[in-house]
Amino acid sequence: MVLVKDNTCAHSAGLQPLIDILAARGQSAGFIEVEVDSMRLFEQLLAVHVDRIMPDNFTPREVGDALELVRAMRAARADARASRSKCRAHHARHCS
Repeated sequence: MVLVKDNTCAHSAGLQPLIDILAARGQSAGFIEVEVDSMRLFEQLLAVHVDRIMPDNFTPREVGDALELVRAMRAARADARASRSKCRAHHARHCS
């Protein structure tokens, strides 16, 4: 398991280099948790693979905003999966 603390993110050259390092380690990195103290970092993490995002010192409103972002991201991913499935089905019926 790897835990990246919010102060590490603040002192690094941004979040992406840390995520790249962990990704390069492959499965040896194991479970990746990242603690964030801003919506900006939370939003950045939604674009990369981590197993857990832990908001630190978020207000109740910020927690609600973060949950809305997660719900919107999940809905977009579900829509994309459905579109790919429909495309494959259409191709199988009409292009084989």
